[in-house]
Formats: sequence, structure tokens, C-alpha cells
Amino acid sequence: MDFYHACEHLKRVCDAAWGEGTAEGKAEFVRLKTLLKEADDGAERIIRVLKYQHRCAKGRNKQKLLEIELTYFRNQKLRMHYADYLRRGLPIASGVMEAACKTLVTQRTPHHPPPAWRCQRVVGRWVRVKRSGMAWTLTGGQAILTLRSLIQSQRWSAAWSLLSADFRQTVTVRSPQRTPAEHSAIQLVGRQPTSTLSTQAGYAALPLAT
Repeated sequence: MDFYHACEHLKRVCDAAWGEGTAEGKAEFVRLKTLLKEADDGAERIIRVLKYQHRCAKGRNKQKLLEIELTYFRNQKLRMHYADYLRRGLPIASGVMEAACKTLVTQRTPHHPPPAWRCQRVVGRWVRVKRSGMAWTLTGGQAILTLRSLIQSQRWSAAWSLLSADFRQTVTVRSPQRTPAEHSAIQLVGRQPTSTLSTQAGYAALPLAT
């Protein structure tokens, strides 16, 4: 859960409990915000404060607002271990994820893929995943996004050795055995004149030509 989104709900709590714009409300907001971010049991302690304020609230509107926010923090409690996230070097805001979605899915990348990758029209310069008329299965979309993420993060060279090891197969080409008559027929076909295709009229005479 985005920390700053949670702080918006916390601000509504403080405005309802101590008064919007009051010095006490502002001070409590700073205290509770720090508690939520830095304490291992921050979300649980916020819930205890909310339960107390809800019991002490006078007026139906104030009680209703605090009840809504209490439900929000109870539902999101398992996603609010911000102190642990920070110790592990994880982001506590959704901006990183939103930017990644925009870069990988919506935005066109300015970089060409490495020479080893030939499907440029899928993951390269010209095509993005989110375009008019496009529809992806979960498996297909994830495959394309994985390739785009490797290119965008400059990790293609390291990943290509793993990808090629899984997908590269040895192909043996065997020429079919032909009889002397078939071999002669192939030679005759190879000697057919091509002068009929040297003009525009010759191309127009081909099947399906327009």
C-alpha cells in the first residue's frame, strides 16, 4: 500500500478527531505519520488510536468518518509494514511501480534491441504493448514485458545466455533423395526465362496482383 495514500487517510482522521487546521491536529498528524512509517507495529498502533477516537467521538457524522477510516486501516494493515520495507530497501510509494508500468507498457522505448534479438517490431523501438486493438493473454503479455524489461534495464546481454540455452535447438537439414527424372525437371524449371517479370505488365499478370 502506497505510504502517501495511507497518509491521506491519516490526515482525515486527524481533521475529524482534533479539528481541521488546528495546531493539535497538525501535531498529531506528524506524530502518527512518523509512527506509521518507522514503528514495526505502526499500523496496529494507528488502529488503536482510531478505536479510541471513535469511542470518544461526539456526533454521528464524526463517528461515521472515523469508522470508515478505521475499516480502511484494518483492511490494509497487512500491507503497511513500512519500517520493514525500508530496512529491506523496498519502495514504500507506488511511484516506482507506476513509472515502470508507463515505461514498459505505454511508452515507446528509444533504444534499439541488441543484434541478437530480431523481433524488433515486438519489443523494440516502434511498438508498445498498449495500443489500439491489442489484446494479450496473461502468458503472452508477460513474455513480451519480460523481454522489454531486460532491454530497458540494460540486462539483455546477461539474460540472453540463459534465454538462448533454453530455446536454442540444433536443426539438421536433410536433402530429399530425388530420382534422375525429378532432378532433370528441377533443372528445366530453373532455366525458365524471367523476362515476363521485367516490366510492370509482367508483374500485373501474376496471381493476386493488383
